[in-house]
Amino acid sequence: MPDACTAGVIATPDPESCPIAGDVAQAAEWLDDRDYDSAPVYEDGRPVGYVTRDAVADAPADASLDDSIESLTVDVLIAGDAPLDEVLEALYERPFYYLADRSEVTGVLTRADLNTEPVYQHLYTKLSRLEQILREMILEHAPEWQETAPIPPDVLDDIDSRLADAKAAGVALDPIHYVQFSTLVTIVASSERCSEALGFDAGHQASSRLSAVTELRNDVAHATPILQNTEQGLTESGRTVTNLLDQYSLIDELLALQNE
Repeated sequence: MPDACTAGVIATPDPESCPIAGDVAQAAEWLDDRDYDSAPVYEDGRPVGYVTRDAVADAPADASLDDSIESLTVDVLIAGDAPLDEVLEALYERPFYYLADRSEVTGVLTRADLNTEPVYQHLYTKLSRLEQILREMILEHAPEWQETAPIPPDVLDDIDSRLADAKAAGVALDPIHYVQFSTLVTIVASSERCSEALGFDAGHQASSRLSAVTELRNDVAHATPILQNTEQGLTESGRTVTNLLDQYSLIDELLALQNE
């Protein structure tokens, strides 16, 4: 089954081209009016390169746009069938890419495109599978979790209430199926056997890394932007491409346990 979360699916299709006539001041105004950071440039119906807001801003106002056009070289192009892990690695390196065929630019891929429906659906599927893996690991390695894990009484009461409702409806499963994701992480982190089975050196490492996945899971579930910042400075906060790549890689590593 084809991957439904490739660069071609995520990217914005058929990006508008910047008019080649005129000077860089006109190009800068054109980009600003549309809030574009970059745009392809066509001449005689064929793409000849692209311009960026930074390039035209740094050029003399009366300079020809030709001087600011950059070539569509391999380092700014991405294959339409590139899967999400490759997309994340690429967007870690630079903020945008173009998709192109022989005669036209067919799409533009930016970090903002990570906050789109195909990415949410893709992550939701993976996170649902991960949740099931955590349940299986707990049943195998920490079946006494209700007595040993540091779960607040109100959370245990909520689990019991969900289980009671399921029993009343005749659809009850094992109590672990009524535990929310964040509590599953608490159980895993409190069990040395669970942590080791999932490849963590210790419970505190499992807690730290899986807590970030829990936050991602909550953002996906509530349609909150999953990419929240494009910088990682001392005063910046929010999930960056670097964070998202790390969390996505961890999810894939844990899902690979299903195939071992």
